[in-house]
Amino acid sequence: MRKRNRAPQEKMPDEELSRRILFYGHLANLCAYGCIAGAVLGVLAGILLESFAAGCVIVMLVIVAAVFLIQLIHAMQSALILGQLGDGFLDALRKAFGPQPENKQWPMSNELVRRSGLFPEEWESASARGSYEGSYQGIPFAMHNASLTHVWEVRDPMPDDPNNTRTCSKTIFKGLFLVCRMRRPVAQEAFVLPGSPRPGFGPELENWEQQLRRAVDARELRMSFRGDLMFAAFATDRQIMAVSKDIDPKIIEEYRRSFQDSVDLMKGLMEAVAQNTELF
Repeated sequence: MRKRNRAPQEKMPDEELSRRILFYGHLANLCAYGCIAGAVLGVLAGILLESFAAGCVIVMLVIVAAVFLIQLIHAMQSALILGQLGDGFLDALRKAFGPQPENKQWPMSNELVRRSGLFPEEWESASARGSYEGSYQGIPFAMHNASLTHVWEVRDPMPDDPNNTRTCSKTIFKGLFLVCRMRRPVAQEAFVLPGSPRPGFGPELENWEQQLRRAVDARELRMSFRGDLMFAAFATDRQIMAVSKDIDPKIIEEYRRSFQDSVDLMKGLMEAVAQNTELF
């Protein structure tokens, strides 16, 4: 099947881009206020209908609709920013790490995370918002803004439905997930988990761990070595392929700086990885 070439998005002046970004922000705020108003109306409707269940259903529908709309608006805002400013960002990524392969080796998936063995906790879903696969100083890698979620059902009886259940969820992990190919396979599978003994890779391992954690301001680091692959999960608020949420939409240049900060974050982490010349 022949792929259609998309026409390049027409670039707009910074002033117009700023107005568009602010518009999406105001729209998201209106949805949030509408959610609050709708929840109040749902409670009132439940009182008037003398049905607690009906009121709960209306409130839940309003909240779900508002969350969906807000996420959609934020996605549209992100697409606008990336479409207008992303060319320079992608060029910087390709310059630093080479182009992404057409057939990626380590896309984010449940299978990839389970293969790492880093999360013995109970979880069902692994996802990523922002990923890049490339090479740095000859080290093939994939880096993801990852999150792992545990979802379960609990019984929640209602006055008119004693068998009612509700879905609960808990984020098990949120941070950076890294896969790197080493120069040689390790002799045996090894782990560096919080509170676990360190594998025998020499006295420099602890210093290397600290370098890796500092590179991304990680609160916690988990690592495993499987064959010739190293897996690492960094509990951090830093993200790749993303712009800061604290940017003033009136200053478009701050978005460009934030894009470059993302590239620098990735380079800093891979530079720390490369310091272990025993493995890389």
